[in-house]
Amino acid sequence: MLGWFKQFFLVTSALMTLGLSDYEESSHALSPFSSEKSNNEPQDVKSIVYKISEQDYELFHAVLPSQVQQYIHRDEENARLLAKQFVQRAKEQSYLKFGSSIEDRISPIFEGTVLDSLEEAITQSVNNLSVEEQQQLQVTNHPSSGRGEKILHVFSQKTGEDIIRFHVRRDQPPKQGHWFNFHYHIASDNYEHHYPLATIYWGKDVPPLWKA
Repeated sequence: MLGWFKQFFLVTSALMTLGLSDYEESSHALSPFSSEKSNNEPQDVKSIVYKISEQDYELFHAVLPSQVQQYIHRDEENARLLAKQFVQRAKEQSYLKFGSSIEDRISPIFEGTVLDSLEEAITQSVNNLSVEEQQQLQVTNHPSSGRGEKILHVFSQKTGEDIIRFHVRRDQPPKQGHWFNFHYHIASDNYEHHYPLATIYWGKDVPPLWKA
C-alpha cells in the first residue's frame, strides 16, 4: 500500500513540474517586456505612413499653394540692360534741362553720383516686372523748364502708368547757398515719397532757370 502511494506521488509531482515548465516558457515568449525577439518574429517591420487630407490640415494651402500659375517669369539681365539704356536717356534729358551754364558746372559730379544711383534704382524697379511688362516700357522725352522738377519718367505703354519718376528740386537752406536735390518717385507709394539720389551744391548765387 505504501509503495503504491509513493509511486503515485512521484508520477503526480513529475506531471505538475512538466506542466509548470511549459507554462513558464509560454509566458516568457509572450511577455511584452521581453527584450529578446523570438526566432519566429518577422525581421522586417513596415513603416507607418499617414495620409494628410486637405480637410484635416488647416495650413494645407499656405504650405502648398493650389495655383502654380501665379509664377511670374522675370529676366534680371534684361532689367540691367534696360536700366543702362534708360540712364543714358536720362543723361541726355538732364543736359537738355540744365542748359549749358548748369551742365558745364555740375556735369562731372552729376555723372559720377546721380546717374550711378539712378541706374541702381531703375534696375530694382524694372526687375520687379515680368518680361512682358518690361517689353512695354518707354521713357518721356520732354523735361520741364523754368523751375519744374521733371527730368524723365519711365512708363508702361500698355497701362500709361509711370514706373519711376526722375526729378530734381532746387533747395536753398538758410545761409547755405543753392543746391540741386536729385531724387526719384515710384508707383508703389503713389509717387508721394522722395527717394534721394544725390545733392549737388551750386553756390551762393541764384542758378539760371532750367533750359536757360
